[in-house]
Amino acid sequence: MSAYLGRDAGRRSVRNGWKADIATRTQMAQQGRMSDPIDDETDWAEVVAIMREARAKSRGYATYWEWEPDRRLGEASVAQALADYLAHSEGRSWASVRSNANDPPDVLLLSTSGDRVGVEVTELVDASTVKRHRHQKKIGTYYPYDWAPWTSDSLERSIVQATERKDRKLAARAREYDEVFVAIATDEPMITLELARQALRNCSARVNAIQRAYLLLSYHPEVDQLMFPQGIPVLSVPLRRG
Repeated sequence: MSAYLGRDAGRRSVRNGWKADIATRTQMAQQGRMSDPIDDETDWAEVVAIMREARAKSRGYATYWEWEPDRRLGEASVAQALADYLAHSEGRSWASVRSNANDPPDVLLLSTSGDRVGVEVTELVDASTVKRHRHQKKIGTYYPYDWAPWTSDSLERSIVQATERKDRKLAARAREYDEVFVAIATDEPMITLELARQALRNCSARVNAIQRAYLLLSYHPEVDQLMFPQGIPVLSVPLRRG
């Protein structure tokens, strides 16, 4: 619990910063404008309005990767974090990261060499806990430590199920891309970096369509940012063919 509370102190400002950036880039792309980072022409009032609407519609639990009211923005933010990690760890160079108009997969990463990498995004969050928090929000109550319990075994099962489900979904489309990845994002308070690594050591998802799968945790200020850009741990999910 103390580890989560410690990282939660600074994560809200970090989350708000990159979500504002993603919102602006996505809006520009949708409007046919340039999709470069925020500049002096950014309509900050519009960005703030979007963020307020997102807060009003939020489920109020494990919200780092959540994006309301536009799911595409959340998917783009996950893919951007993955793209940053791959650029850092493998030297990949990206020309663009954008929502895929012809999904699945959800997001298209276009490399500077012209490779098309599809990223299918899914969020790992406990449905029953979300339901409780939505109800608490509706009636105006709040229980700060009402978190879903996770074990290595339950996390392993959830990762395998999510990966294999997305692999089946992508079976008919995978050949249209040079590579297809699955990105599983989670902000579950009890899923620590240590627990995630433990679960992945025993994990083996059976796939046919995708080339890679990754588990992305939320902002962890204590991690080595030389390994994980932006303080976001990105861990590879072991796969097996067939």
